[in-house]
Amino acid sequence: MGQSNSADQDSNISKDMRIFLKTLNSGDEPPLETLSPKDARAVLTGAQESIIQASAMLRIALFSEYNRD
Repeated sequence: MGQSNSADQDSNISKDMRIFLKTLNSGDEPPLETLSPKDARAVLTGAQESIIQASAMLRIALFSEYNRD
């Protein structure tokens, strides 16, 4: 019988980590926990970069709105 890689079935993964993985795995790509460490790192780096970019865009929008005449 094959071993399951599903995070929601793995008792070694904490509840918070399961929620995190479920969110990351909600797309069409392979589940994060099935990727090689290098590929998983690239996914996480991309996720972090998109958050940083969205945060910067929000700050610019808020600054522009606040400084309107």
